[in-house]
Amino acid sequence: MSRHKNLWLEFYNNIRDPQWPDCPTETQFCQLPEYIQKEIIELHNGQRYIKLNDNDIEDWPITYCQEDNKTDDFDPECLLRFSVGNGVEIHYDQIMDGGGTTFGQLYPKVLKYLYPDRKFNNVLEWCCGPGFINFRLLADGLAENIFLMDAFLPSLKSCKITESNLPEHLKNRTTIIHADDVRNIPKEYKFDLIVSNPPWFSTLQYFDANTNRIGMDKDWQAHKNFFHNIKSHLAQDGIILFQETILGSNPPCFEQFIQEGGLKITRCLREKLQPEYWYLEVRHG
Repeated sequence: MSRHKNLWLEFYNNIRDPQWPDCPTETQFCQLPEYIQKEIIELHNGQRYIKLNDNDIEDWPITYCQEDNKTDDFDPECLLRFSVGNGVEIHYDQIMDGGGTTFGQLYPKVLKYLYPDRKFNNVLEWCCGPGFINFRLLADGLAENIFLMDAFLPSLKSCKITESNLPEHLKNRTTIIHADDVRNIPKEYKFDLIVSNPPWFSTLQYFDANTNRIGMDKDWQAHKNFFHNIKSHLAQDGIILFQETILGSNPPCFEQFIQEGGLKITRCLREKLQPEYWYLEVRHG
């Protein structure tokens, strides 16, 4: 079974009512009763699945490599859509999803818990992919302006498509930054919140090349570069809040980088119901 099918099955089993029938693959989505299809789409941030049958598709291995940034085969008409409510649909391809459609959607409730009376003016999503976190924060009214930064051009192209389809009242509030180094962020940009579901592992974890592109930060070099150079872009009362996993890291992994960058760890926390994910809060030292 492909990783794509595993993601669908995990999603479906997590939200299904005990009375719902089995639906092991996305291609069987259209065979579900219409009321279930509607509930998945409207109530569970579900992808708007194209109604295919088993004769229309075949599994094939994803072969994107770490350095592969080609966009010749990018087809915006083939993108999936992930609804986050309030008229916002995020356009993306499966190769861009490193968990943004699942655990990345935990961000709004964590932010509301940690900073209940705060709305953030300028929010940067580092390693943004298609912008699953920041577009959600924009839709939920937690961010006034969002900045999306990534080095992978296909993801940024999908961000532009999402931006162009935003409701009118949310337009002109998105800035897209193509860069793999925070030192390339324009000097005048200051952020009062920086979020990320960054690469979680410092060593090779998977056989799938695309998963490694999304999930591996070799020897924590990207984290190190980020924390060494982000201070000048963090507002005086600004907050960095990263979502990491205990399967790949713990606070001491990043503490030295953070201190060397003139910042400090101010809080680390986990949700009791989602203990495999932990949050790293960093502020000015």
